[in-house]
Amino acid sequence: MSGAGFPQPSRRTTLGLLGAVPLDGFPDEVARHVTVHQLLTHSSGLPDFTVQDPDDVKRVTHSVEEQTRFISTRTRLLKPAYTPGTDKTYSSSGYEILGELVATLSGLPFHEYVRRNRRRPPPGGGGRV
Repeated sequence: MSGAGFPQPSRRTTLGLLGAVPLDGFPDEVARHVTVHQLLTHSSGLPDFTVQDPDDVKRVTHSVEEQTRFISTRTRLLKPAYTPGTDKTYSSSGYEILGELVATLSGLPFHEYVRRNRRRPPPGGGGRV
């Protein structure tokens, strides 16, 4: 779902798919070498944060904001398991980072950005999205 935010043009900035991810707090090997394209295609080398600590899956949060902060903190601890762009492995971490990137660039929480920008069928129904 995070990838859904990327076809929309940003009013504030143009983000290239091949550029490094412009978010603070990531280790150098992520900040300088992992691209948006690699996050979208599961080729960033980042492991899935949900399998790093089995207790993470059981964690209960009480708001979207608390869950977002927790995931943001966990993804910043990750280091690539292989050189970014050289292999593919499914990772929820990449999509969590993409969601944070959409929120940062749009100035809206990710769920609000999607609500405002999702494609809707034309009036009168019958249209396909």
